Amino acid sequence: MSSGQKSLRRKLIRAFLVCSLAILVLSLVSTFILHYTFHRNEEAKFGQAITDVMASRLINPIQIYRGFGDRDALETYFMAAIDSPLVSAGLLFDAESKELILEYSADPDRCTLQEYPELGATYIDGEFQITRSVSKESRDDAGLIEIGRLVVFFDDTPRSNAFNRLIVFFCLLGVTAFLLAWLLAGRFVQTFSRPLESLTNTARQISENKDYALRAEVAREKELKPISGAFNHMLSTIQTRESELQDTSKQLEERLEELKREIETRKEVELRESELQEQLIRAQRMESLGVLAGGVAHDLNNILGPLVGYPEMMLEDMEKDDPDYEPVLEMKESAMRASVVIQDLLTMARRGKYEITQVDLNRIASNYLKTAGARENFTLNPHIRLETRLAETPIWIEGSPPHLSQVIMNLVINACEAMADGGQLTVEVQLETLQTPRTEFEEIPTGTYGMIRVEDTGSGISEENLVRIFEPFFSSKSMGRSGSGLGLSVVWGVIKDLKGFVEVHSEVNKGTEFRIYFPITKAGPALAKPMQTKAIGNAKIMVIDDDPAQSRMASLALKRLGYHVEASENGSAAIKWAKTNQADLFLVDMIMEEGFDGLDTIRELKKTQPNASYVICSGYCSEERIQAVKACGVKFIINKPYTIDGLGEVIQEVLLAQKAALKENPSVIDQPNRTE
Repeated sequence: MSSGQKSLRRKLIRAFLVCSLAILVLSLVSTFILHYTFHRNEEAKFGQAITDVMASRLINPIQIYRGFGDRDALETYFMAAIDSPLVSAGLLFDAESKELILEYSADPDRCTLQEYPELGATYIDGEFQITRSVSKESRDDAGLIEIGRLVVFFDDTPRSNAFNRLIVFFCLLGVTAFLLAWLLAGRFVQTFSRPLESLTNTARQISENKDYALRAEVAREKELKPISGAFNHMLSTIQTRESELQDTSKQLEERLEELKREIETRKEVELRESELQEQLIRAQRMESLGVLAGGVAHDLNNILGPLVGYPEMMLEDMEKDDPDYEPVLEMKESAMRASVVIQDLLTMARRGKYEITQVDLNRIASNYLKTAGARENFTLNPHIRLETRLAETPIWIEGSPPHLSQVIMNLVINACEAMADGGQLTVEVQLETLQTPRTEFEEIPTGTYGMIRVEDTGSGISEENLVRIFEPFFSSKSMGRSGSGLGLSVVWGVIKDLKGFVEVHSEVNKGTEFRIYFPITKAGPALAKPMQTKAIGNAKIMVIDDDPAQSRMASLALKRLGYHVEASENGSAAIKWAKTNQADLFLVDMIMEEGFDGLDTIRELKKTQPNASYVICSGYCSEERIQAVKACGVKFIINKPYTIDGLGEVIQEVLLAQKAALKENPSVIDQPNRTE
């Protein structure tokens, strides 16, 4: 017999036994319940009724005993009253003295009660103990008067014996059921389980090996033979379908792989297209802003030129206590602030111009925090605590000091605006080495950087706004509170133009941290010589500008500095003048008449004025034209609007360089009015 058959037989026997035992247990339980509830209650009621009758018969004998002391008569009535085959013992107590008067027991060795018993019925050790009061009616109808207590013990042995016999019967019935289950299980195994076991084994092998060529053993019993045949027919059908499904599944898998590759390729293409589209939109937006900025920068800077220059000249001629001094000063500063906004727009559009030098980040941060603008900012925000952490040694990078100062300024202003109720502002400059690339905000390669950190404990930036903070004109602040709205866009433009990186961490209601990384350089800058603005010799300067107001202002400024000045309205007129005249320096506007700008003018002037110096002056010009101008040998470019001191320093530096070149090369043909 196989293990499967043995298991099936055990299960069948177990099932029959469980059923038999369940029947036996239910019978025993019901018998116990019947014994302990119905029969016992009925017997208790029966004993109480008999005891009540006995007690009523003893009323007069007890009265006679108490009146005349006739114990024999009382004993006779007592024995007659409790004379019953069910009574195993009886006790009679006097109610007045609480003492035992008479007792009876079928067992001489039985211990009887000596204490006055309580009324009621109890079941103890196979006996019912029933206690009843023997009472008579009072003469004044006041109720019953207890004169004694009768205790009767009823033997429960006959009923217990009958119950034990019933238990034995049920046990024999359980053994019989067990044997019957064993025999029936064996017969069932012989008849049904072997064919079923064969079917089960075949099904298990097919399930494990997926071999639908297997067939089950055909049963000999006519009851199971159709089952075996139907099972084998089912296997034949499944085998055929399985072969068809395998072919179809193989084709589907091949097609599915093709679809997966197509979907992945399409997703990559769509993702790349989306990224390119976003980059294109961003580039178009920035290009549009750049075109707008470039279009207005030249004209606006030309307009602002006189608004800066003339007030500066007026201030030189006025005393500080003059009532007009402050308005004129405010006029000049307002014009300069307007030029800063234009420069911000150009910087944001990545069209700003940088004078790249080697600068110390420590000094940039320290100098900004000492400026009047920074002091005013902290004066307006007295509840903000400033903590400055500068590096112990200089950190040199290649950058533009005014633009780097503007980065720090914009970050500090943003931080202060985020801390309207006060907080902690930290400005830190350190040398930091990244051992692993950073990718939290943008990808930052490993290396050593000069790091500027600006951290506040303000309102913070939400995740959805964090990815947009560097977009032009994007702001979550109220209208009119954030200046031109280009603060962080300018920061981004400067960082990228200086080949730097930025990292931003922020949490709402906890604060924001900006980390700016710039590549470092090893050598420090050469020491700059102090400049003066007074004229060098009797140099002659030609001012070439198509804007009359700008030309007059520049000419007047240069004359105030002590130079001989000539002016020309455009490049063509200047070239014609240069054919018969000489100048030491030409101050040339970059954008003039259409088709002939400052670059074209310089190229033509160099043919007749090869030893002259040239300075480009422009409100705005494309980077390509600026590079072409530098390729012609022009090293100095001054942006409009400019101050008189700024113009004087540039002119002086150019003429000093020209004078030094003449001393080194005396073979150069001496020109009239050349500075010696």
